[in-house]
Amino acid sequence: MKSNKHLIILLFSTLFSQTHILPETNAGMISFSHDRHVDFFGEEKFIRNSYKNSINLGYFYNQNIGFDLSIGSSNFDKKNEYTFLDGETFNFSKAFRSENEKLLEKDFIFGATYYWVGSEKNPLPLDLSIGAYFKNSTYENQALNDLDQDYFGKTFGIRLSVFKEYIDENIRIIPRITLNRLNEKNIYVLDPVTNENTSFKNSYYHLELSMPIVFDQKKWNENTSTPFFIEPMIINKYGNTHLSISFGFLFD
Repeated sequence: MKSNKHLIILLFSTLFSQTHILPETNAGMISFSHDRHVDFFGEEKFIRNSYKNSINLGYFYNQNIGFDLSIGSSNFDKKNEYTFLDGETFNFSKAFRSENEKLLEKDFIFGATYYWVGSEKNPLPLDLSIGAYFKNSTYENQALNDLDQDYFGKTFGIRLSVFKEYIDENIRIIPRITLNRLNEKNIYVLDPVTNENTSFKNSYYHLELSMPIVFDQKKWNENTSTPFFIEPMIINKYGNTHLSISFGFLFD
């Protein structure tokens, strides 16, 4: 296995669900992520019809700086029945992801992360990373189509991670905890005649617990040295629990 130290750190979503690998040289990364809303303590179905899929790209520079890009699609359909005020067909409240049926969110995320990683000469009890990202979202469902309503959002987030790498002969495991702080602004057209926009703001905290695992492909194929990884994760976001899985490759 390469002597380069590979670190896996989650960005998004996702989030969210973007996985980073940080080698000792400049490198690129591609990954795919899927997460699903689950209900451990509810009386309804354990697996809910709310989920997110995303494709993630990353580039790592000078050992301690990462840049990432993600394109994702989320479906929110958390209830069996939805209720609205008289004359309304869409709920433009801060809980709109929970209060509207079959809501589709398409997002584009760009972020950057800085890493503090210990070395053999200067070890740290835990390695750290801090990053920031911007997300642009558009929302769609049948009610918005019927209203001929544009609805979109812009989010700025900060993330802080602590992690530690454990090395075996052909495998590396990096348990990680990440806290995200998100400030979101959602905008829609209140009056189609005057084209006057209305907006409201939300703030959220998302907590992520993950166990990234990096494999060296030379163990199975001596002709390739491209590491690949999988990352199971449990996430608390928008007040719900999600289970996530990511997998991808590093190209150095």
